[in-house]
Amino acid sequence: MPYEAGMQIVFDLVDRTVVVSFRDTVKMLGPYADRKEAIHAGEQFCRDRGWDDSLSPALGSPRLSADGVSISGPGQPWVG
Repeated sequence: MPYEAGMQIVFDLVDRTVVVSFRDTVKMLGPYADRKEAIHAGEQFCRDRGWDDSLSPALGSPRLSADGVSISGPGQPWVG
């Protein structure tokens, strides 16, 4: 699903939190049990504030790590 320009979701592996940047708002959420849960919560935070994730992909495809988790890409979350 494409992210809006400027939308970022970053998972902190040490603190198990996620930092979400969306429409001039930056929010730290968590902690979460794992990366998948954290990214889902960050995306839900954005949906609750008007992000429409049903739009057609226009920003490109994410790059995936060996375990299939999105690590970066145009309009996609960076997960480290």
